Amino acid sequence: MNYSVKKITATAAFLTAIFLNTAAYAADLFVYENASAGVKMNYPADWDKRENIGSLLVAFTSGKEDSNDNFQENLNVAVQNMTDETRFTLDEYTGAIISSYKEQLEDFNLLESAPATLVNFPASKIVYTAKNSDKVSLKLMMVLTIKDNKVYMVTFAAAEDKYEKFLPGAMTIVDSLETI
Repeated sequence: MNYSVKKITATAAFLTAIFLNTAAYAADLFVYENASAGVKMNYPADWDKRENIGSLLVAFTSGKEDSNDNFQENLNVAVQNMTDETRFTLDEYTGAIISSYKEQLEDFNLLESAPATLVNFPASKIVYTAKNSDKVSLKLMMVLTIKDNKVYMVTFAAAEDKYEKFLPGAMTIVDSLETI
């Protein structure tokens, strides 16, 4: 495996670890802006924000619904600079992530791989299920694009039975993401 594929695999593995080990959509929104990364987005006011977690730019986490809530739904954003060693097409990058997930995630099942749009650029969207280390069945959606030699990667993770409930809040963030 060459260096650039290893880097993609390592990034995908890290993002997966964050998503897999880690409140309903609210109409009230806060604005998140990071000038150094060149991004701005809205997020539900009842979701918590954490910045600079490993290679993640920002993570938004829903509140616990009750004492039986064993997984907090979350959406994470990563922005990575591409180098000469990691210069891939969008299809190559998406393919490398899917291959990595097939090898690394327990009960990985690819549900969808389709074109999308992110920051007004062509993007890839993958939707899949997997289990985290606590054996919680999760449903995840990743949307990624490459713009100006940067990879923008947004991943939403939810307990499989709560995915549809939290998807509107997640899509608020995805659809509002812009470069500044």
